[in-house]
Parts: sequence; structure tokens; C-alpha cells
Amino acid sequence: MGSEREVGGAEADACADSAVRSNRRMGASLRCCVAFSPSSRQVAGAPRHQQSAHGVALGADLAGALRTPQRWALLAACFLWLALVSSPALVTAFEWRTELGWLPDLLRWLLQPICHQLPARSPHLFGESLAACHRCMGLYLGFTLGVATWPLLPALAHRLAANPRCVVVCFIPLGIDWALLENTAMSRFATGVVASFPVALLALIAIAQRGTGTSAIGQRATKKKRMY
Repeated sequence: MGSEREVGGAEADACADSAVRSNRRMGASLRCCVAFSPSSRQVAGAPRHQQSAHGVALGADLAGALRTPQRWALLAACFLWLALVSSPALVTAFEWRTELGWLPDLLRWLLQPICHQLPARSPHLFGESLAACHRCMGLYLGFTLGVATWPLLPALAHRLAANPRCVVVCFIPLGIDWALLENTAMSRFATGVVASFPVALLALIAIAQRGTGTSAIGQRATKKKRMY
């Protein structure tokens, strides 16, 4: 009789231990789901203000994280590209046509696969059309302006970084203007600026992530290892 009670007590203890372990595993799973849920848009254990695109935390000082040496290289590349598309007019302005009269036509030919360059739909400088239409020029200038100014707009950068899909919304005016049969040079230029300005923030975030070696997959894998 005593042995039967001992066996029953041992079985009860074993069941209790099993239930405790099961509850612990369930609690860990729930914490893991909450921590890595896409809808949370923040890294587990981090304050709400430490949010960024694709679930990658760049810290509360997002503006400081965007000020990388690579940003200056990207900004210099943007200015070089603007100079390239403006070079046909610059050649004319500085009276190089007598010696480099072939250069504007060569530059337009090189950039022809990117833009149609129709003179009637392109901006003019010094009486010469640029090697880009109004819409493409707006895209180039908007991206350059974004690279230069996003680190100076930390509040807006945090909001857009937490909701990167909003960048698609900025392309809606451009699509509507493109579909219209009647549009103006100003509408084409303005919608290009609006579309490309937020894209510059995503490019800066990608550069910052590449420089720090952080990524959404790496953050989640490291967090899971710590939890288990």
C-alpha cells in the first residue's frame, strides 16, 4: 500500500514538472512571437523611439547614424551626375563649342537609353537643352536634395523609416501626372522631386546598415540565441 502511494506521488511530481516545463516553453514562444512580430515595428526590449526601416534599430539618433562618410561620397556622385546631364549647356555657356563642339552630341547619345531628351520637354540652360527631361531632372534633384537634407530632419526621418512603404505613396502623383494627356513642365518636375526625395532616406539607411553590419535577419537571429 505504501509503495503504491510512493509510485503515485512520483507520477504526480513528474506530471507537475512536465507542466511547469511546458508553461515555460509556451511563455518563451509567446515572448518570441511578440518580439519578432512584423506589426510591432520595433526591436524587443528597445524603446519605441528606436525604430527604423525593415525592423532594424539604428538607435535613437537616426540623424547621427545617417551622417556617414559614404553619404558624402554619394552626395558627390549626385552632383557629378547633375553636372553630366547639364554639360551640354555648360559647354555652350563657356564657349567651348569651337573646340568641343562634338561633346554635347556625344553626351546626349550616351544618356539616350535613360531619357528621351526631347527638347520641347527638357529644361534649357543658356539656350541649350539639358540631357534630361523635366521629370528626370526632378528625380535627380529630389534624390540629391534628400541625401543632403535627411540627416537634418530627424523627426520626419524616424516616421518614414518606421513606415518605409509610405515611399510608394510619393510615387502616386508622378504616376498620375505621367498618365495625364495634358501636363506641364512644372508638374513633371515637381512630381519627380516628390517621388525621389524619400528614396534618398532608404539609400542612406542602407548605407548606414552596411557600415555597421546590422540587418534585420542578424538582429533576430542574435535575439533568438539569447532567449534560448
